[in-house]
Amino acid sequence: MLTVRSSGTLITEAVAERLAQAPPSCTTITLYGATPTTYEAVTGVAASYARCCAGIESLVKRRVPLELKTTITLQNVGELEAMRQMAHDWGVPFSGNWLLCKRPDGAPSEVEECRLSALDCVALEATDRVSADVWTKAAVRGSATASDSNFHCPCGTAHFDVNSEGEMNACGSLPRPAAKPLEVGFAAAWEQVQRYVDSWPRIASVCLACDARVYCKRCPGWSLMETGTLTEPVPYLCQIARARKNRYEQPA
Repeated sequence: MLTVRSSGTLITEAVAERLAQAPPSCTTITLYGATPTTYEAVTGVAASYARCCAGIESLVKRRVPLELKTTITLQNVGELEAMRQMAHDWGVPFSGNWLLCKRPDGAPSEVEECRLSALDCVALEATDRVSADVWTKAAVRGSATASDSNFHCPCGTAHFDVNSEGEMNACGSLPRPAAKPLEVGFAAAWEQVQRYVDSWPRIASVCLACDARVYCKRCPGWSLMETGTLTEPVPYLCQIARARKNRYEQPA
């Protein structure tokens, strides 16, 4: 299964035609706003809104498998429903992500000026039935069933990520081990990724002891981006986990 992730701004008619000839399992485009002003306030790139919309329409016209996502920030949260309507009008699925992390390459970012507060994140996800059901079930399960594993996704077992440099990594948020399939072959590169994931240290003791752990989405990628380690707790996610626990463990 091949997923192509794109901003949509480089999908010309020619690119869309090429994708239509051998369609990926899914093409995912991130929509940063429902208006040029908001979209370009987030991206910082002039005329990027029009290019993104043109890319989307080129794919829709050719029936290339497509879904739209948005990264919800303080700048665009007011246009969430408008973006959802745009996706509906194009006839494609839409979802939003409000958990903003720092850059995987460690470069400076303005994430602190973009993130929603923990309470706002939890209130927003509670309006999404799927997300709310997930955390309601987590409340029923209780923290006693939380996994001791350092990761909770299929990285290194059924998933890998290849970046624009041709490096194979555990995931897009964890730019390691930077295996090179074009040099060593796919099998050797995949084995390198698996070995790297298998060698991850255990989850931090402070996380193991946390009574809100079942509500936390911390993983080695998040820890690396926020703390420079593969195991330490991420304060922003700690706040969100605590807010979830308070919300979903309220007496009926």
